[in-house]
Amino acid sequence: MLALTRRGLAGVVALYSGVAAAGWMLGLPALTSFGVGAAKTSLATAACAILVVIAVIAKDRDERTGWRIVWMVACALVAAISLVALGQYALDLGDAGYLMGPGMGRFSPATAVSFLLLSGAIAAIGAQRYYLGAGLAIGALMISGSAIVGYAYEVAALTQVLGFSAMAFPTALVVTLLAMAILMLDPKRGWLRHVATGPQARSAFQLMMPVAVIAPFVIGGAANWLVGVGLVGTSFGFAAVAVIMIITLGAMVVVTSAQIGRINRTEARLVAIVESSDDAIIGKDLNGIITSWNRGGERLFGYGAREAIGRPMQMLIPAERAEEETEILARIHRKEHIDHFETVRRRKDGSMLDVSITVSPILLASGTVIGASSIIRDISARKLKDLELQRSNAELEQFAYVASHDLQEPLRMVANYVELLSQRYTGQLDERADKFIHYASDGARRMQQLVSDLLAYSRVGSQGKPPVPVETNAVVDRVVHTLQRRLEECGGMVEWDDLPRVRGDEVQLAQLFQNLIGNALKFRGDEPPRVRVLSEVEGRMVRFAVSDNGIGMEMRFADRIFQMFQRLHERSAFEGSGIGLAISKRIVERHGGSIRVESEPGRGTTFFFTLPADL
Repeated sequence: MLALTRRGLAGVVALYSGVAAAGWMLGLPALTSFGVGAAKTSLATAACAILVVIAVIAKDRDERTGWRIVWMVACALVAAISLVALGQYALDLGDAGYLMGPGMGRFSPATAVSFLLLSGAIAAIGAQRYYLGAGLAIGALMISGSAIVGYAYEVAALTQVLGFSAMAFPTALVVTLLAMAILMLDPKRGWLRHVATGPQARSAFQLMMPVAVIAPFVIGGAANWLVGVGLVGTSFGFAAVAVIMIITLGAMVVVTSAQIGRINRTEARLVAIVESSDDAIIGKDLNGIITSWNRGGERLFGYGAREAIGRPMQMLIPAERAEEETEILARIHRKEHIDHFETVRRRKDGSMLDVSITVSPILLASGTVIGASSIIRDISARKLKDLELQRSNAELEQFAYVASHDLQEPLRMVANYVELLSQRYTGQLDERADKFIHYASDGARRMQQLVSDLLAYSRVGSQGKPPVPVETNAVVDRVVHTLQRRLEECGGMVEWDDLPRVRGDEVQLAQLFQNLIGNALKFRGDEPPRVRVLSEVEGRMVRFAVSDNGIGMEMRFADRIFQMFQRLHERSAFEGSGIGLAISKRIVERHGGSIRVESEPGRGTTFFFTLPADL
């Protein structure tokens, strides 16, 4: 906001300076005085104003594009012109102030002093002498403000400033706008830093400054008019001004105090929230030095606020992870957020702590980064639970693998001997015995299939490969080639768009697509099956859709179909054990995605699932 205001003020000054120059060139004196007073804005004044505008713009860009030489030269030229004019007045030359000839206006001493102060203010700010620069700009502002008040109240002594020739009314406005623009050049330093960065000071400034500037001007002008027309005496006028100013400023003090009180209450609530948090909430500057430390930080790391504030964040970071803070600060400089970064930090007693860190840049209203806020959460308990869960899952997978593997041999023996019984004694016993043998043989085969499916399910986690870039088009092409015979038998067709690359286990992704496309061929309706594979990139994930025109299902079974060995149809209607979609779900979740289904009886089914994109 300040940057936009600064540029707007500079733009207005540049526009008027051009108008004033045109007034001299075209012989239009009204453009150089606005018809107020006899003094006019000289061509030299317009030139100096444009040079100061150039200096302000160049100084604004100095840190980013190396415009330092531009504003230095512009300031030097303005100072030189001002010093020449003041030298002429000091030597009491007859043509003093007429720097560009008698026909182009006179450069008054007040104007020369003002521009000398303005150029010095920019130079001081450029040399990082912020208090000096602000003081010089305010000095110029006082001279121009005195002239404006003099014109408003028709007091010639104020317009002449120290008894010299008068400063033109437009010149006073130009100097005022330039001084304000210069004060906004680097407001986060010097006298205005609290106004620019502190919410309380900024609120008080916004409330009181307009009244402090406008109220005396309006009240004094009204009193001056009343005295001038004879409605009140001079003494009464001065007394009335004093009383009204006391009431006005007293009211503003009350209003400002109430506003600051509301801010204080809001800040107190925020401080209470921060202090009561179980998480460590730590502020730091752009060099990584700790600037604030809540009670959560004390509980988490063992350091009190007095011990921590002023010390570098590196005191919490193990030596082998020292580069993490450098990377974090670099990202903060780029105004980036860091969400839930899991790492290890060190307590005061030297013990290590598993933490999740969220870091956010702290910005001024102007968008400048001045530091960062870190929220550090202890995730040690969660890490232990995750390790226990991983260990438990590994043990379960191992148990399922061993159990299913060890069951294979006795099941194979049972199936073989029942098959021998069937071959040797079918027709030799009664009809009931043949039926029993058939049941036993069928049950043995089904049990073998279930054990085999259970083994396949356990291998999804235990034998999965690390993720690598996978060409999805090639995977689907191979799956369709594998299913070619079934497609020809049912007259089916599989279509797919240009699918993006993903990261994953290529073998398991082939199994995933084969299960979904195979289901579409299995649960087909009267029409030849039509399967379509679509995809869409959504951030870091790719969303796939495998749709068909099959028999569909009721959505109340949407969760059930992803469970192991769950079937919606009789075994005589459709083959299979009901493990395919359970395996598909586990493959998708192992890759960090999710899967769901949308279906309607008689109108087909669509499976939606996500996989990580290869970015």
